[in-house]
Amino acid sequence: MNACVEHELVRVAEAMPARRKLAFRCRDGKRQCDKFEVPVISVKQPWAWLIANGHQDILSRHSGTAVRGVVLVYAAREWDKRDFEIASDLAWAMQVDGMPLPQELNCGGIVGVAWVKDCVQQSDSLWFTGPHGIVLGYARPVQFVQMDEVKGAGNARMFKAELSRMEACQFGLIT
Repeated sequence: MNACVEHELVRVAEAMPARRKLAFRCRDGKRQCDKFEVPVISVKQPWAWLIANGHQDILSRHSGTAVRGVVLVYAAREWDKRDFEIASDLAWAMQVDGMPLPQELNCGGIVGVAWVKDCVQQSDSLWFTGPHGIVLGYARPVQFVQMDEVKGAGNARMFKAELSRMEACQFGLIT
């Protein structure tokens, strides 16, 4: 039976505890649907790579978010040399191996899936620079999928992406 996603058992990654269920809303309120809206967090590279590969556990933002649960990690089209230098220094301090060079990083699409656990205003994490931090977990990379960002979302925002059932399966969001 092909039921609405909110009635299916879904998981973000194999590492996620089986008791965690994702609750997507059916876009049209139908019992059988083929489109799902999923939150997407837009992050500049190399931060997107660090998050998707499970190295960065918190993402600093100027404002908080009420979003909890699964999010797709979108690598923004733009990046700058200074961000790469800062991220490289932090990655070295955290003993992150294998960080790609700037020309090896994908931009302008989905690079990973993560779970938003909380939003905090204080943290001991080296990744936290404040004033707000989005606490992430269960992150994993996915095969790069180019995607247009929602107009006005910018490089440091969240937006919603409408996925087909096949795309949701491709990202491992539904089984």
